[in-house]
Amino acid sequence: MKRQIFWRTKRFLLVSKLCVTCAVLALQGRRAEIPTLFYMEFRKLGGVYIKFLQLLVLQSEIFQSLQEYDLYEVYDHVTYDPINIHALLKSELGNSAYQLQLQSTEPFAAGSFGQVYLARHNDTDVIIKVLRPSIARTLPFDLRMLGWISRIIDVFSIGGAVSTSRLHKELAKATRAETNYILEAEYAVTLHERYKDHKNIYIPYTFRNLSTKHLICQEYVGGVAATDLLRVTKQGTDPQGYIYQVTGSDLHAQLVAFGAEILTSIFRNGTTYGDPHPGNVKFLPGNKVGLIDYGLQAPAPRNMTGFYALIKQYYNIYHDQFDMRSYSQAILEMYGGDIIKAAKSLDEYFSADLRIVDGMIAVAEQKLYEQSNRIQYLLDNNKMMALFGSIINKNNQFCLQYELDGPELMRAANLCIALVSELGMKKEVLKEIYEIVMDNVQSVNMNAPDNLLHPETAFEILASWLDQISYKNPQLHRRIMQGGLSYV
Repeated sequence: MKRQIFWRTKRFLLVSKLCVTCAVLALQGRRAEIPTLFYMEFRKLGGVYIKFLQLLVLQSEIFQSLQEYDLYEVYDHVTYDPINIHALLKSELGNSAYQLQLQSTEPFAAGSFGQVYLARHNDTDVIIKVLRPSIARTLPFDLRMLGWISRIIDVFSIGGAVSTSRLHKELAKATRAETNYILEAEYAVTLHERYKDHKNIYIPYTFRNLSTKHLICQEYVGGVAATDLLRVTKQGTDPQGYIYQVTGSDLHAQLVAFGAEILTSIFRNGTTYGDPHPGNVKFLPGNKVGLIDYGLQAPAPRNMTGFYALIKQYYNIYHDQFDMRSYSQAILEMYGGDIIKAAKSLDEYFSADLRIVDGMIAVAEQKLYEQSNRIQYLLDNNKMMALFGSIINKNNQFCLQYELDGPELMRAANLCIALVSELGMKKEVLKEIYEIVMDNVQSVNMNAPDNLLHPETAFEILASWLDQISYKNPQLHRRIMQGGLSYV
C-alpha cells in the first residue's frame, strides 16, 4: 500500500508539473513549445500516455507538429513486470496448466499492458500472453490523470476543432477493451476463422481452453518481425532482398496485401485489425503476413460514404488526379459534424440549395491554391489529413467541432503508412493498395446514414455557427450570405 501511495504521488506531481509548465509557456506566448514538452514527458510516463499522444497527433491541430516524431518505437523498449509465471498458470488454469511446458520463466516480449512467454503445448510452440498485474493498480489512476490533462489541453486550444476530452473518452473505451483478454480471445478466434483460407494473411490459432481473464494462449508465429526488418533497413540493408533471403517471400506483395486487407475489411466486415504496430506484424514464407495481438479492433466509421470518398481521393493522388475541390468536399463532409448535417437537413427540408457547403468548399479550395508548394510537400509525404488541419482549416477557421468518427481506424492506417514509409516503399505500395481497395469495394453496398436534423434544430445550429463565422472568417460569411441564407 505504501509503495502504491508513493507511486501515485510521484505520478501526480509529474503531471501537475507538466500542466503548470504548459500554463507558463502559454502565458509567455510560447504555445508552439507545448507539443514537444508533452512528447518528452509522456515518453517518460509511457504506456497509455503514449497511446493518448498518438491520438492527439492524429486528431488535434496543435499537436500535428509532432508528426515527424516516432511515436511507436517506445513500445519496443518496455521493461518487464516480475511475475511468478508458474504460480500464475496454476492459479488461472488449475490442472490444465500442466499442458503447457514453459521454455523460460522470463518473458521474451512485452507491451504496454501484457508480457509474453514461450511454451510448448503437445508438439506445438505457443505463446502465453499475460496481463501485467500492475495494470489493475495503475491504469484507472493513469486514465484519471489523462482526463485531467485533456481538460487542460482544451483550455489551451479554445476554438479548436477537436475536443481533447472526447479523445480521452475514446482512449479510455479502447484501453478497457484492450485489457479485456476474454474479449481479445474471442476476436482472435473470429479473425482466425475469417482468414484461415486467405492467400496472404495468417492469424494463429487461439487455445480457448487455455485462455482466461488474465492470459491468452496462442500458436507461436515465427518469421521476421517488422521491427527487426526496420532495424536492418536503418543499418543499410535492402529490405526486399533481406525478406527474400530469409523467407523467400516478396516483401512488396506482402505489404500490398496487408494494407489492402486492412482497408477492405472495413467495407466488407465492418471492422478491421486495429493494432498493426511493427512489433505485431510478421513476414512469413509463402508471401504471408502474420498478425498478432488482437486487443484493438478498428470499427468502421459511421459515415461510410464519406470514408469511401476520402479513399477515392487517396487513389486520385497516387494516379496524379488530385482535385482540390473534390478533396475539400470529401474532407468537409467527413469531418464537418453538425454544421454539415444542419446544412444538408435544411436543403432537404426546403428542397433548395442553400449553398452553405458550396461556400465552405469554395473557401477551402482557395486556401489550397494559395499554398501550392506546401500542398505538394504534403502530397508527396502522404499527409492528406495535414492538408485539412494545417491549410484548409488552419486555426479552425470553419469553427467546426469534428465528430470522432473512426479514430481507431485512422490510427491503424497511420501505422501501416508509417511502416511502408520507413521501408522506403511508400509510393509504389500505397498506389497498389488504393487500386485494390477501390476495385474490391465496388460491389459493397454503402447506405448513406440518416443524419437529417429537425429544421428548428438545424436553424439553431447554423445561426450559432454563422455568428462565430462572422468574426473568425468574414470571407466565408459573405459567401454564405450571398448564397441566400439571410433568413437564418
